Amino acid sequence: MELIPILSLIILVATISTFIFAVGAYILYKIRERKSRETAAHPASVPAELVSPVPMMAEQEASRTMSGQTYTRETVQQPVYAPTR
Repeated sequence: MELIPILSLIILVATISTFIFAVGAYILYKIRERKSRETAAHPASVPAELVSPVPMMAEQEASRTMSGQTYTRETVQQPVYAPTR
């Protein structure tokens, strides 16, 4: 009894069964996809929370008065991002 014909038969059976499982899985996927499309109802409106972004410091007035002098962002290097609270 030779080993090569037995191993080649095992490889052939594994390859054919893999193709059969792949076709079966694809068919079941298509059936499930069709059912989900039929049962899914689209709501008239979706409630959501309105989140507005924090304005950047560049958009705000970037000047500061200290002891009668006005310092702008160009004269005193300040970060552009808004500080954390």
